[in-house]
Amino acid sequence: MITCRFGLDNDHEMTLQDIAEHLSLTRERVRQIQNSALLKLKNNFSHELIDFLEPG
Repeated sequence: MITCRFGLDNDHEMTLQDIAEHLSLTRERVRQIQNSALLKLKNNFSHELIDFLEPG
């Protein structure tokens, strides 16, 4: 869902509505899943990103 939403796999961003129609979900449910996924990414990788951006 994240790759579709932000165009990470083919440089084509999809709207919440596009994804909802493709997956037979509501737009609101897609938004909820997106937010949950982004929060998980933030919580799991924030330290690595800080280390990468500010080495040593």
